[in-house]
Amino acid sequence: MPRKSRIDAPGALQHVIGRGINRQALFSDKADYKDFLYRLGEILSESNTFCYEWALIPNHFHMLLRAVVKMSPEEIMDRGRERRKVEARSILCYWSTDRLGVSQREFAKRLKLTQPAVSQAVRRGKDLVKSQSYSFFHD
Repeated sequence: MPRKSRIDAPGALQHVIGRGINRQALFSDKADYKDFLYRLGEILSESNTFCYEWALIPNHFHMLLRAVVKMSPEEIMDRGRERRKVEARSILCYWSTDRLGVSQREFAKRLKLTQPAVSQAVRRGKDLVKSQSYSFFHD
């Protein structure tokens, strides 16, 4: 029976497992572990990925990862309909109105959008924050 497709959305947590072929050992001594962790650190840094937890067992490993989406303010405010931009704008609208107390009307004026568009973005942002378990400043 085939596996169900995985969720692949910006910011989604990923449980990554790697196993040795035929249960063979991946790590034979401390140097192997150190080398793996060094390489992992470089890859995580280059790919803007955060590793919450990891476990290295001689014949396999587990990691809990989340990719961090980095976007400039210009990219977020670009009027494109690319999914990651729409999601980033929606979260920004939700955060600004919910956490900073900026009125939707004022926010719409500053962004040169209609108030209904900002209202829809706030709802979408709220849903994204809840569904992706995002946290604003560790609240």
